[in-house]
Amino acid sequence: MRRRVTTTDGHVTTGDPTSGAAGWAGQTAPPSTWSGVDATGSPPAARVHPAVAALWVAALVTAARWSVLHNLPTPLSLDADPIRFSEERAMQHVHALADPRHGIGVRVVGSPGLERAEIYVADAARELVRVAKETRGGDLDVDFMLQRATGSFRLNFLNNDIANAYTNLTNLAVRIAPKGMRSDTAGSAVLVNGHFDTTLGSPGAADCASCVGIMLEIVRALTHATRLPAAPIVFLFNGGEETFMQAAHGFVAHHPWAPSVGVVLNVEATGTGGPDVLFREAGGWPAATYMRAAPHPTATATIRDLVRFANLPVDTDFSVFADPALRHGNLPGVDVASMLDGFSYHTAADLPGRIRRGTLQAYGENVLAGALAFAQELAVRAETRSATEPATTQESAAAESAQESAAAESAQEFESEHSVREAVAAGAGPAFFDVFGAAAVVYGPRWLAAALHLVPLLLCALDAAAGGGARQSSYRRGACVAGASWVCAVVLPAALGAARAVLSGRPLVWFGKPALTLALYLPPALVAVMVPYARAMAASGPDGLDGARGAALVTATVAAAVGSVGAAVGYLPALWSVGVLAAARLPRSGPAGALGALACTAPAAALSAPVAYVTWVLLSEKVGIAGSEPWPLGLPLGDAIMGAMAGLLTALSTAGIAPFVSLGTSGPSRSSARRFILLAAAVWVCVAALSSAAYPTPYSVHAPKRLAVMHQHDANVPPALASVAASGPASASDSSSTLWGGGIAATFLVGAFDSGPAARALPAHLRAAVLRPTTREDFGSLHPVTQLLGEGVVLPSRPAVEPPWGEVPPTLTVNVVKREQEGASGGDDDAGGSVVRVTVRFDTRAPAWSCLRVTSALGPVLRWSLSPVLPGGGKRGTPL
Repeated sequence: MRRRVTTTDGHVTTGDPTSGAAGWAGQTAPPSTWSGVDATGSPPAARVHPAVAALWVAALVTAARWSVLHNLPTPLSLDADPIRFSEERAMQHVHALADPRHGIGVRVVGSPGLERAEIYVADAARELVRVAKETRGGDLDVDFMLQRATGSFRLNFLNNDIANAYTNLTNLAVRIAPKGMRSDTAGSAVLVNGHFDTTLGSPGAADCASCVGIMLEIVRALTHATRLPAAPIVFLFNGGEETFMQAAHGFVAHHPWAPSVGVVLNVEATGTGGPDVLFREAGGWPAATYMRAAPHPTATATIRDLVRFANLPVDTDFSVFADPALRHGNLPGVDVASMLDGFSYHTAADLPGRIRRGTLQAYGENVLAGALAFAQELAVRAETRSATEPATTQESAAAESAQESAAAESAQEFESEHSVREAVAAGAGPAFFDVFGAAAVVYGPRWLAAALHLVPLLLCALDAAAGGGARQSSYRRGACVAGASWVCAVVLPAALGAARAVLSGRPLVWFGKPALTLALYLPPALVAVMVPYARAMAASGPDGLDGARGAALVTATVAAAVGSVGAAVGYLPALWSVGVLAAARLPRSGPAGALGALACTAPAAALSAPVAYVTWVLLSEKVGIAGSEPWPLGLPLGDAIMGAMAGLLTALSTAGIAPFVSLGTSGPSRSSARRFILLAAAVWVCVAALSSAAYPTPYSVHAPKRLAVMHQHDANVPPALASVAASGPASASDSSSTLWGGGIAATFLVGAFDSGPAARALPAHLRAAVLRPTTREDFGSLHPVTQLLGEGVVLPSRPAVEPPWGEVPPTLTVNVVKREQEGASGGDDDAGGSVVRVTVRFDTRAPAWSCLRVTSALGPVLRWSLSPVLPGGGKRGTPL
């Protein structure tokens, strides 16, 4: 079909609206369509052949994968220059702490393993301090302090408020400062934090022996360096992170060095490889400073936004340091973690040999540079304050410092509900992103970044106004097309993933298999992204730019919206919008126009690729600990979430390329479009069928399934039931608890941390012995982790031969004192009516973790000593 089009300036052009695509496919398009304009004053749209687009995307993904997994520095050896950070020296500490055969291994709070780890880290730190005092006594002050912390605080974990109490947890701290510099000035020191404890059953090589190794090596390097830190740097090796950040609270609330801290750099790990990602920040300036200083910066925008806005459960010690409810909390700073190869996270597979070579070298160099940059920034800020504030005498300054120290020592953390520091928040500083982990771009302040994210929307408005009514209509139609593309990209892969899981009864068959994950979710995502644009291209007139204009407008709107709330990802849709607008103004179609379109969108495509790759890999790994829900929602949930995220990341990575890809939905090109769709559908059906049949369970030694296995003992059996113990086993409160000699009821529970049913991980003879499904109440002693355990089973059980608590079982004593109030006179204790005071005491001769749930049925809870703010607000009937 050929059309006659009269342009606004009176020129007449003729041509086949599909000839651009055909020309790029190998047929020659009439020259008139390459140089003409449409009724809106625009040239015909550039067209990119699907094969070229696929090669382009594959090249970007390959580059992204290389930058994430292989663009690592060469590890320095044991005999490297002593002023340099050495991965091999850091790995010596990792092996000593985490090697189960030749080192310590599992280091759970309260266990002998943690005590051995404490001795090792303390000895290593003391030796570094001793050497530094002997060799650098003239220009450095280096101190060591061991703290035993006891306290309690309110914590929100998995959207559950709890009061987290602890006793005698260990903190080991090293402070390095230039000789003679006052180290007790408020807000003058940098805090670098890492933990040496582990979760149950894990040797914790990455999480977080690697953190300890990095920090000890940085301490050693600083004591040899010719460049002195501009401010004191405190290295905190804490012994209680896995028990919900207790030791970090012990430092902030009780340590004498806590008032001096002005910024925190938290060192963490949730995987044994990949880049160390800056995934959380507060205060603005620390993140910008860190990104400028780190030689290998990575700050994946989507992960930062998921943590900040979607409440992704990644609590670390940073949550405590940034807590505004703590007197010396509310710290600005950054939270950094190595994240990939998360299959080993919190499992027995987290071993030293699994840590990818070069990972700690990059991580250590980043932390060392970041800590020094933080110290420099604090020194500059201190000088600025001194220049702008009235001068004080040395005597008054010393008296003020002594008074503050005395107040800090005598005050309990629950005496103040607010920090003495200025409020800090995420997203308050400049915007920033990394370029393939090799360089950082920092732009701001925040208001300027938000204004820059508005520019693409302004350009779209100007372009629409310049083109008159026809172009404005084109923008409206295109916006509907672009919106449909994004929605379909999310819905179609999610629906297909859920359908496959339900029909086969085998969820998560792709877990631990990146190639299979890609094959299952990429074809439907690409079809969903491309087809709406292809249909619009055929129906949008001679220029075929409806889809491009719509993509530019939608991405510009997203950039403006996320920029207004300070979201990290705003730069990507902004770049996509500008690139699409530039490509839409190209003067010709055909091969030159196609290459021009790819060139215009190349910056956005190049920056989107590593973001999408890191996010996709991380989410596909973390689904193994994402929690489970009971049937019918539980089974397909993980597959549906992965499909939705894969589609969203595909749309983000192809937002500006898809409008120019010519599939053809009319004329001679319609068959090619149908072939593309049918090919994608056939690939998906084959992969889905084969994978469902080939993998009855998706787990392996490399990517194990995480189970919560509990052998519960109830030593508080009523006497009526205890009296039958002498005659042998008997039923306790239900058929799943078995009563044995001594009046002890035992229950064996197995729960799953993902949507794969726990029963499928058991041998056949145990599956046949299942007594009943679990409820979350069964795992009450693990609260609030119970929120992740929705699919489990109860197995027959008997008490252990030797009770796990030793000869004397733990005791829980509750004393209730009731008094009457004559009337309300104000204050927490005088609410009128009756006030009940309750004291709770838990005694055990062995290290223990206990959980107590308090529910008030008579009225609101007024106050307690465990935190300044009541969990759940203390309302009537609310579990605390």
